[in-house]
Amino acid sequence: MTTTVSFDTPVAAEALLRAAVLFKFDGGSDAEPYVGSPPYAHAVRRLLAAVADGHRAAGREGTARRWLDLYRLGGHDERLLFVREFARRHPDWDTLDDAARRAWVETVAAPYTVSDDDLARVSA
Repeated sequence: MTTTVSFDTPVAAEALLRAAVLFKFDGGSDAEPYVGSPPYAHAVRRLLAAVADGHRAAGREGTARRWLDLYRLGGHDERLLFVREFARRHPDWDTLDDAARRAWVETVAAPYTVSDDDLARVSA
């Protein structure tokens, strides 16, 4: 099933993305069920993509690129620390293979993108 949501302006989508990110990373115990939720991770990734796509459609490639660059985990030490602490609480952390570990870290970090260096810092 596909559900479509549209916004009158890119600012509305940007506001929802920002609120979703603040809730996920600063929402305390109320947010905890969503931090490791694959559906929530997918939703915030899609929201970031929609923000970038909206800017591209309006001919603002530079703005789209800035939004995507803003959500790179490596540029946010506080978020990286949060992801590291939460991800390592996974009950099978020590036995996850590389692919499963990356998938878990990407879920916890979403909508931030995780580079190989970021993954190494989280896993260290």
